[in-house]
Amino acid sequence: MDGFILECSGITKSYKQKRVLNEVSFSCQSGHIYALAGMKGAGKTTLLRILSGLSFLDGGDYSLFGASASHSNLAAERRRIGSLIDRPILFESLSGLRNLEYLCRLRGIHNQQAAKYWIELFGLDEKKKTKVRYYTMSMKQRLGIACAMLETPQLLLLDEPFQGLDPKDIRELQSLLQTINQEQNMTMLITTPYPEQLFSFASDYIFLHEGNVLEILSQRELEHQCDGYISLETEELAATISALPEFLPQVSIETFPERNEIQIRGYMGRMERISTELQFRNLPVKRIEQAGLSVKDYLSHLAGGNRHAENNSR
Repeated sequence: MDGFILECSGITKSYKQKRVLNEVSFSCQSGHIYALAGMKGAGKTTLLRILSGLSFLDGGDYSLFGASASHSNLAAERRRIGSLIDRPILFESLSGLRNLEYLCRLRGIHNQQAAKYWIELFGLDEKKKTKVRYYTMSMKQRLGIACAMLETPQLLLLDEPFQGLDPKDIRELQSLLQTINQEQNMTMLITTPYPEQLFSFASDYIFLHEGNVLEILSQRELEHQCDGYISLETEELAATISALPEFLPQVSIETFPERNEIQIRGYMGRMERISTELQFRNLPVKRIEQAGLSVKDYLSHLAGGNRHAENNSR
């Protein structure tokens, strides 16, 4: 299982005789961004709490960097992960910078530049001396993630980090996390009740429903399942077809000359980039939109199919 830094095998958890996680099994490969997608009550937060050591499993096993849940070295391996679960716990009366500096002392981090580095990276430098009580929700969320990254973890666990943010803040935070993932090869496991938010952002998707793993798909596999594609209409059909491979490697397209339409597969969520690249090449786009089954609808389809299968087995 080379390359897997997290492996879950049959994890179960119950609260007051209610099964919250039911034999959950999956693996996370180094350097990937995983979306743990599921509706409210799916068991997403419970799973992250178990992995981060805030809760205990009832059955099954998991390993972090090769150390199993019962191994004596697990506590040491947990120093290699960072987590933000539920919501950021911050000292409202302290500034953003003081929050990070306090955590550095608490965790025994001797790098005096760590707090300044992360607060600058998350775009909070101008507000670093402002008390957290005056921060917006987006700023608090950024600061909370910065707290989770103080020790530059190899695995980052984030529980609904985009909750309550507007689309602009979501895009900015996604871009920042992608940059960190690419530059530091940091593996990320991110929960969300809205999987369409992470479409094209995550590399892999784990669909969880009522404590059961329904399906695990890569980005391209999910696009195929949803039959998703980008529909593009242009007056410069031939020139656009020639230009697309210049910035979309191994692009798969289907053309409909009678209506000047190109259907692009494998690049869902890249509409803005495609439009910008074509405009830069003086190839204006009349219309561009995503088509096919949405990820949200696909998750509902999975959940419905799972319930249908259970009903048939009774």
